[in-house]
Amino acid sequence: MNNITTSLARGLCLILLACVFPSATFAQDAGGVLPVEDIEHALWHEPITIIQAEPAQAGGDDTQAALLQRGEAPPLRVKVRPAPRGGEAFGNQPRYEVAAYQVQKLFLDPAQYVVPPTAVRCLPLDAYQAFDPFGEPTFANTASVLFVLQHHLAAASADKLFDQDRFKKDPMYARHLGHLLVFTYLIKHNNSNRDNTIISGDPADPRLFSVENSTAFDAPAASRHGHAWRRFPVTRLPAEPIDRLRSVTLDAVREALAVIVQFRVEDV
Repeated sequence: MNNITTSLARGLCLILLACVFPSATFAQDAGGVLPVEDIEHALWHEPITIIQAEPAQAGGDDTQAALLQRGEAPPLRVKVRPAPRGGEAFGNQPRYEVAAYQVQKLFLDPAQYVVPPTAVRCLPLDAYQAFDPFGEPTFANTASVLFVLQHHLAAASADKLFDQDRFKKDPMYARHLGHLLVFTYLIKHNNSNRDNTIISGDPADPRLFSVENSTAFDAPAASRHGHAWRRFPVTRLPAEPIDRLRSVTLDAVREALAVIVQFRVEDV
């Protein structure tokens, strides 16, 4: 069993002991103007032309906020972060970012997602440097850059993220916070940097999102920011995701996470 599935299996065993409160259904939001499946398709499969890139406020010093051009369709807001040399390093693990996005699907519906659509793509060096002149080949003896693409939630912020009084008075906020807490506990989220977790600006539907998940699973905790999101600062959690977690098998975890993404080297 790999380190991702081992970490998740341990979290499943413990979280099912949590207290719960009844959950209700509500309309799909997807965290943006498109359905989740359309955003996923754009990130994973559509031709990549990135424009108007500039440094992002969160996601790592090398993260860019940009627009993904989509032919005749409106551009899609994205965050772009190149993988480190060799494909992984502390605080920059593309496979963990995609694994985190997939984990939530085991117990949340799209309207409840706490990670925006996330993908890993690859571009030839010259195409990548068209919007990021500092881009370098990810692997030796190649001329390509591997990078994470994530839907960028421009209307969200890190302000007033955790509010104990609001948790007591606002059922929708309490529900969304519960979804986030279950998720961050399951993946063993280890970086509580303020900008890594955000809340939407819609007071009627205050979605909460974990937008940086490289420091998770078996990664050591970030020394400066710690692991506050691995604890439960509340006394109740939504019943629906807890019930769904009870039916998740180890085989289902393996099927979801055994291969996160796979590339092959060509024309070397």
